[in-house]
Amino acid sequence: MIQKANKEENKVWKLLAPIVVLTCIGLVITAALAVTNQLTAPVIAAQQAAAADAALKVVLPDGSDFTDITGVELPEGVTAAKVAGNGAGYVFTTTGKGFGGDISVMVGLDANGAITGTKVLSNSETQGIGSKVVEDGSAFQQQLPGMTDTSGIQATSGATVSSNGMISAIQAAFDAYVVSTGGTVEATVYEAPANLTDDVLAEYYPGATFTDVVGGKVSDAGTVVYASENGMGGPVDVAVFFDANDSIIGAIADTSSETPDYGQPLGEGDFMDSFIGVTSGDEVDGVSGATITSDAIKGAVDIAIANLQTVKSAEPVTGGTTSGGAENTTGGDTASETSAAPANLTDDVLAEYYPGAAFTDVEGGKVSDAGTVVYAAKQGMMSEIKVAVLFGADDTILGIVADCSQETPGLGTLAGEEDFTSQFAGVTSADEVDSISGATVSSTAVKDAVNEAIANLQTVKEAG
Repeated sequence: MIQKANKEENKVWKLLAPIVVLTCIGLVITAALAVTNQLTAPVIAAQQAAAADAALKVVLPDGSDFTDITGVELPEGVTAAKVAGNGAGYVFTTTGKGFGGDISVMVGLDANGAITGTKVLSNSETQGIGSKVVEDGSAFQQQLPGMTDTSGIQATSGATVSSNGMISAIQAAFDAYVVSTGGTVEATVYEAPANLTDDVLAEYYPGATFTDVVGGKVSDAGTVVYASENGMGGPVDVAVFFDANDSIIGAIADTSSETPDYGQPLGEGDFMDSFIGVTSGDEVDGVSGATITSDAIKGAVDIAIANLQTVKSAEPVTGGTTSGGAENTTGGDTASETSAAPANLTDDVLAEYYPGAAFTDVEGGKVSDAGTVVYAAKQGMMSEIKVAVLFGADDTILGIVADCSQETPGLGTLAGEEDFTSQFAGVTSADEVDSISGATVSSTAVKDAVNEAIANLQTVKEAG
């Protein structure tokens, strides 16, 4: 009996022994890992801190005594913000959406908001294509030092999506600088997609009369909200149609710059119809083979949803009431609603463009044998922006003057400076001039005023 009992115990032990041994080994390994982690954690943390400090010195070489920026609401896309204690400037860590995913960038700005350096911290861009944008010392990054806005940044050929991701990340840094220095970032104003026609609006809102407002159109039948996101070939402009109950009843997208046979067909039809009734763009699946374009449209729809209430309460655009959804393109107000001269239209300015000319003041401007000055005004971000367009004797635009002195300092005020206003010389439409990134509302107001002046030129000439 005793021998039998011993045999049974041996069987049990044979079964339990491996488990006991493995458990002991596991406990020993766990304990060893815990001790190792305890010993190495401070070393790893010190290495990470040293790497971060080194990156700070790369993007802001003159900076020292960095501290975190607190007490301000940083813009979306900003993951970290530091200020140099010695007054050299700021360093912001931001993200932008590239071809392979998020691009994390550290951007240094001096005390005046000019780029001092950039360093990509992480990315998943395609080797040999997008990597040309994100690599240290790339031509894309070499162009950046000294820039104070993103308007002059040149995308890398063949890597547009990666370039746009970097530009978005850098714009976030500029926006963070503005709020960190006590300023206000102007809201992005989106424009209607080129394929938003009267027939399209009439299809969704039969017989409706719309009023153009900043960022879309409003009517008793519903609201149209504009939005845009970067696709494969550039910005994809979207219009989302909401009914009177704020439900999405349709959407269209201008995909004309996207890849033929892939991204381009998504702008109208089944894919856009899939947004009907959704409350988020994430409810719609992306399109295989056109992921970047479809994701851009989905992202734009989300922007439109987020901005719906803002558009519904937005100020009307002057001269923007239309029937059947048609957009007013007649140039806005006529000289019967007389605009006054901008405050910075001085005798010296007139003498510069019209040496020795004698002008007669008329309703809406000034006339002379040397040319015509036409006044116009449009609502900017913070104020009504008054503009004077200076035409030569052959009705060619010689230049413009815009009073943007009441706009956001360092942003909207740029729309009144020569770097922007000089671009209107010789144009036949203000649409030939790009708006200023980061000052879209103010610069678009100037452009709209110029178009209004062009439309009113003959009326002002006849007034003389």
